[in-house]
Amino acid sequence: MTIFVRPARAEDKEQIAEWFVKTKHFEPELPKFPSTYTLCAFTKGKIVGFLVVQIEYEYQAVLRFIPNPEASELEKASASFELIKQAIFVGYSGGLTKIYFEGSDTGTNRIASHRFKQISANESQNIFENTNYPVYLLELKDLE
Repeated sequence: MTIFVRPARAEDKEQIAEWFVKTKHFEPELPKFPSTYTLCAFTKGKIVGFLVVQIEYEYQAVLRFIPNPEASELEKASASFELIKQAIFVGYSGGLTKIYFEGSDTGTNRIASHRFKQISANESQNIFENTNYPVYLLELKDLE
């Protein structure tokens, strides 16, 4: 199976929003933010997943993998691997110094903690470090 990566297109927006809800990601409006871009992983005839990349503070990015709910575990792992490699390339090109991969479910947590040993300089060490920090959300609209 070969996974290809391209920028998400305007016609992908509905699919991204639908999969955000189905995969229980907490910010379905995120792809619309001006500091965000989205990559698409696909095979011939099938979109396997999207990677939403949110640039923060001009030097770091937060990645959120949005898989096709009907994709196999192998397809999801392969797609996330290719998407994150592309995000790393873009990060180097854009001067980023940190990339966070948001572990939103057991699948993405497993991908971050195991799959990326394969591209690390030291194959026994994972390139993603578990921060052990919970993430808390404050939506400003809730204060009004």
